[in-house]
Amino acid sequence: MKSGWQRTRRSWPKSILVYHARWFLEPAIPQNGTDFPSEWYEGFPMTIIEAFSLSKPVIATRLGSMLEIVEDSKTGLLFEPGDPDDLAEKVKWLWSHEDDGMRIGREGLNEVKEKYTPQKNYETLMDIYRTAIKNAGTN
Repeated sequence: MKSGWQRTRRSWPKSILVYHARWFLEPAIPQNGTDFPSEWYEGFPMTIIEAFSLSKPVIATRLGSMLEIVEDSKTGLLFEPGDPDDLAEKVKWLWSHEDDGMRIGREGLNEVKEKYTPQKNYETLMDIYRTAIKNAGTN
């Protein structure tokens, strides 16, 4: 059995990653009216970065770290937590604007290449260590 991620990966442009808390949907609109938590804070949701790396457009809640990771209308779309009408509007828009969805997906991939490569993570970590060492000497 293939995971939802593997099925979604091959089916763009009509697949959208909807990220709300720990849940993602395929094909983005639940068939059975599934209820999702209205608020859930995440430290760093890897699902979003994984979607970016596959050039998938992301729809995420306008909440916590998702605000830092997803740039509205550039690397994804943001919706208000607890507002199913806003979520539905974002899904409908992305579903009917295929070219924009592809552009958003490409922007997400560019974001991964600029910010989330192993080399970039290493450089960021080393900068943190250098700053900590420097500041330790001043206290």
